[in-house]
Amino acid sequence: MMVNLLSGLADKYLVVLQDSINIISVFDALQYDRSDADLMTPNMRTYVVNKLKSIGFKQQSGNRFTSEDSKINCHFAKPRLLVSSSFDCILTQRSEADYHILTPTQTACQLFNTLPLEQAIEAVSSLIKQQPINVYKIKDYSYNQTRHKEIISYISYLTQQQQLALSNPKLAQMRSL
Repeated sequence: MMVNLLSGLADKYLVVLQDSINIISVFDALQYDRSDADLMTPNMRTYVVNKLKSIGFKQQSGNRFTSEDSKINCHFAKPRLLVSSSFDCILTQRSEADYHILTPTQTACQLFNTLPLEQAIEAVSSLIKQQPINVYKIKDYSYNQTRHKEIISYISYLTQQQQLALSNPKLAQMRSL
C-alpha cells in the first residue's frame, strides 16, 4: 500500500525515491548559481502540501504530514542556517515508513550519504535527468573526508550529465514552481 500511495505523487515536479531511502524530491530550478541557498521555497512547499492532501494526508505539525490509512509520515526538512550543508539536512532517522521531502540537491547529498559510491553516482545521474541539482554547491559542501573527496572526483561527470539532461526539450521547458 505504501508504494502505491506515494507512487501516485510522482509527476514532472516530484520524484519519489523508495527502497529504504524514502525521499520525495521537489523540482527547484533548471539553473543554479553556486551561491544559491539550498532551501525549500514557499511555492515548492505549497505544491507538495497540495499533492499530499489530494491523496489523503493530513498535517500533523508544521513539518509533518500523515496518512492514517498507510501509517506513512512525510517530513519537510527543517530550514537550517544558510551555511549548513545539504549533506546534513536530515538530522534524525525516522521509521522505515517515513519520507523526507527535500530539494534535488539535498536529495543528491542524501543519496551520497546512503548508497555505495558507484550506486550513488548512478542514482544522482538518474535524478539529474528529471531534476537538475546544484552540482557546485555539492562540491562546496564536501568536507575533507575520504568519501567527499571521492564525490568531488565525479563533479565534472555530474556536470556533463546535467548539461546533457538540460538539452532534453521536455526538461528544458520546465519552469520553477
